[in-house]
Amino acid sequence: MYEYVKLGRKFMTFCTFFMYSGGISYHTVMPFFLNVSPMIGNKTRRPHIYFGYDSVFDSQATPTYEIVFFVHLVGSIITYTLAVAACSLAALFASHICGQVDILNTLLYDLVSDTNQSSKKLLDRQIAVIIKSHVRILRFAEMIEQMLREICLVEVLASTLIICLLEYYFLMEWTNSETIVLVTYIVLIISLSCNMFIFCYIGEILQEQCASIGQSTYMIKWYQLNGKAGLSLMLVIAMANYPLKITAGGLMDLNIRSFGSIIKTSVVYLNMLRTVTD
Repeated sequence: MYEYVKLGRKFMTFCTFFMYSGGISYHTVMPFFLNVSPMIGNKTRRPHIYFGYDSVFDSQATPTYEIVFFVHLVGSIITYTLAVAACSLAALFASHICGQVDILNTLLYDLVSDTNQSSKKLLDRQIAVIIKSHVRILRFAEMIEQMLREICLVEVLASTLIICLLEYYFLMEWTNSETIVLVTYIVLIISLSCNMFIFCYIGEILQEQCASIGQSTYMIKWYQLNGKAGLSLMLVIAMANYPLKITAGGLMDLNIRSFGSIIKTSVVYLNMLRTVTD
């Protein structure tokens, strides 16, 4: 379990670096390198990353401009923190399940190796411990799916649209050859793709780990168990045939294939957007 936790921590450190570096650069440095008109009449126009305030108040006046700029920055930090926290929580849950499955597999192999020395009462007690451990894993996996269902739905919808827009902005800024702007877009695309990949990969791991319990149960020498003790493991194999999944709001299963579909969908939206704008 400790090894799984260390692996998840390293992966989340990588994603956190890209998320914050790309996001902070997008809200602080990049607006000053965008190809916008620097003058409004005879006044210098200071850039905003988001527009639409001029119809409500003068966003160029001091200290209104500084307040809006600061609010944008704080809002982005809160958003990225929530995204990283959700991914970290999902990675932590997945590492815990992987560790519990390894422990369960160890209990299964120990069950067969200790058969000759175990009495029937001790054997029944060991089988009871295995079944209880399997039930706890299934309940925990179901709880994870219920907790992450809405988060995954928001992540899928937001990542698909935002990646599409970032790709479009990247193509639009390609002719301007602003290195900082292009690098910022690339880093943001990588960070959003990594966040989406984490959820899909965790869903893939959850399915594989739950299904591997049935395979491990069948591959041990269950036929050497005393009496009809091997029949007690049939329910474990039967339940493993229906592995739990992580879904995006119950609409789509999250796995590696789903990640490919999300990326393809963003590219399709990009082509539609380019066709409309052209």
